[in-house]
Amino acid sequence: MGSSFGKIFSYIVSVFVLFIIIPYQFLSQLESTKETYIYSLTTDFADECMNTGQITPEKLEMYTQKVYGMGHYEVKMEHASKMAFSRDNGEVELDYLSTGTEMILNDMYLDANDPVPYKMKTGDRIYVTVTKTGQSTSEKIMDFIGVNVTKQLIVNYGGTVGTTTN
Repeated sequence: MGSSFGKIFSYIVSVFVLFIIIPYQFLSQLESTKETYIYSLTTDFADECMNTGQITPEKLEMYTQKVYGMGHYEVKMEHASKMAFSRDNGEVELDYLSTGTEMILNDMYLDANDPVPYKMKTGDRIYVTVTKTGQSTSEKIMDFIGVNVTKQLIVNYGGTVGTTTN
């Protein structure tokens, strides 16, 4: 009796390892590789924007197509432009005025037939954020066995326009 129980238990453990753990390990490595690739794409895109002082429609479309081709991800951009605000007491205060993804895209695609580059000034800041909008297969496997490992933020990268980071 004890021998048959041991065999059944070992079969159950073997099936668990073969059909749950091994695919999870493989898919987890694949997800890690995708995230590294997206990080590399994002840093290259943001560095180019910081170096040239503009976001070109061609580069943006190429970048977003590559990121969206990796799965369920969302790309957001923020342009912070240095502005001077006068206060009631006559002092001038320097601060940043933020422009989000929608406004950047609206400026670039005012005329859908003739998109123009989005221009930034030296000293402005640009940030690119990539987040995951759904669960990966490896996260679904872990969710299936009762472990929640969902990770949303993939990369948040940016800097000051006109500075070389390379």
